[in-house]
Amino acid sequence: MVGTQFYKRCVEVDRNVTDAEVLVVSLVDHPQGVMNVYSTSAFAKSQLMPLLPEFLEINPDLKISLELSDRPIDLVEDQIDVAIRFTEQVNDISVVAHKLATNQRVFCASPAYIEAHGMPQSPAELSQHNCLRLSTLDAFNTWDLGDSDHKRIQLINGNFEINSTDGLYHAALSGLGIARLSTYLVNNAVREGKLVYVLPDHIEDDSSILAIFSNKKNLSPNVRAFVDFLARKFGPTPPWEKV
Repeated sequence: MVGTQFYKRCVEVDRNVTDAEVLVVSLVDHPQGVMNVYSTSAFAKSQLMPLLPEFLEINPDLKISLELSDRPIDLVEDQIDVAIRFTEQVNDISVVAHKLATNQRVFCASPAYIEAHGMPQSPAELSQHNCLRLSTLDAFNTWDLGDSDHKRIQLINGNFEINSTDGLYHAALSGLGIARLSTYLVNNAVREGKLVYVLPDHIEDDSSILAIFSNKKNLSPNVRAFVDFLARKFGPTPPWEKV
């Protein structure tokens, strides 16, 4: 009997808290207060932060607290309002994911590295090269080097690894080896001659850039405005893919 009453009381409390959250959201008619945003360092530095001045000018009553890291997250536990993540980083089925753009990945290296070690002519030749690894995600170091009809998975090896894709990018620029990186990060460097594509016919496009947030019935005006703004800026063709 005591257990049943306790359970009923817990359900009631939970319902009251939910109703209170819905009420608060309904009373806020425009973005305001502080919004906690989380993003990987590479994407934030190259794509997100250049857009923030415009977004904050449109929403003058809003403040953004931005955390940069590639570590795994829990939206609720870490008190994150919205996060920018990639498909392979999202394991929680309870979150809402809004696709912002396709995340194409390519293989690249500096001209100095290619001059010193030669340009690979086939996927098999990568085993003779120094391939740069991401230390925080083992799956990232298994490269898909097949074609549209057949997958060819290859676990790459090299003498250097680092804990962020931003670090991998700068390692490639420094001539340490060949890296697999997103086009949002490397396209400008390729156009400027700082990097060159390796095996340019092998492009991975099975990942997406996502805005994720908690699965709530009433989305806050802050998150709604932010996600809608990014969707307009990155779609249908993201700016880094435009010539």
